Amino acid sequence: MLQLDRYLQSDLPWVRWAAMAWVQRRPHDDPQLRQAHLAVLAHPLVRAQLEVVLEQPWMPMKNHRQASHPIHRLALLVDLGLRVDDPPGRVIADRLLAQQAADGPFQLLAQISKAFGGSGMPELQWAACDAPLLLACLASMGVPPASSLHSAAQHLVGLAQPVGWPCSTSPGFRGPGRKADPCPYANLLALRALSALSGFSDHPAADLGVQALLGHFERRAQRKIYLFGVGTDYAKPKYPLVWYDLLHVLEVLSRFATARADPRFLELLALLEAQLGPGGTITPSTVWMAYKGFDFAQKRVPSPTLELAVARILGRVQAAAVG
Repeated sequence: MLQLDRYLQSDLPWVRWAAMAWVQRRPHDDPQLRQAHLAVLAHPLVRAQLEVVLEQPWMPMKNHRQASHPIHRLALLVDLGLRVDDPPGRVIADRLLAQQAADGPFQLLAQISKAFGGSGMPELQWAACDAPLLLACLASMGVPPASSLHSAAQHLVGLAQPVGWPCSTSPGFRGPGRKADPCPYANLLALRALSALSGFSDHPAADLGVQALLGHFERRAQRKIYLFGVGTDYAKPKYPLVWYDLLHVLEVLSRFATARADPRFLELLALLEAQLGPGGTITPSTVWMAYKGFDFAQKRVPSPTLELAVARILGRVQAAAVG
């Protein structure tokens, strides 16, 4: 059983905040949560992430797995409580809203070579492996849906096919996979975005995405899809949620009732639970070095942030079972 007091008394402000927000699920206006939130924003490691995200322009996106890219640093900050009513959050949100394409998706500066269907020059564009993450960040920050987020969500659900979300981009580039296949990472990010938006978490397209991810796991021994496999590296819990792996998939799928009731989800959950030590402890076996200095970016001792990320998933599953 999780020893919550140990996290609430941590010297790390984001650990105290996560214990209250992720596990105790306190409201945003809770005084203790708010105090911890301000301490998170003031911490040097977090301020360093904010500085990168606030720099303009962002470096061109060349590889969506590049954990140091500002989009992933922003996603971490949002997961650790960054809100639109925080001064830096307002600046970041306004910049992203200004980069919305006419047909809905949020864009970022990307550079795709001519050999792969791009211009070879940095330009604003969107892909199914980044636009949904920007939408998820804005929604989770508390940006009012209004027309901007709603049109982005409508565009996103419009991309869904009977098999889930395919690989798609504004310049017409398609990743290394079969055209008829769903892209596992695109489905993961699409579900992450829809789950953050009121009125879209139960959209029929969401169930297509859930089935795409669970189906990929079910058929893991047959072949990779768009080079995404479900093997040893996939099964290692890793924070923050940057790429297509066990923790990221479970965090997103656990938000959907149809997934939580599926035996394949429970099998995935068992893979995660088997890696927990006494009291829910876990020591990272793989890390994103872009976040060096954080407790979750070392492989020597248990990481309280990673433990709370697991506890957030388990708590969501347990609450749904009771309710």
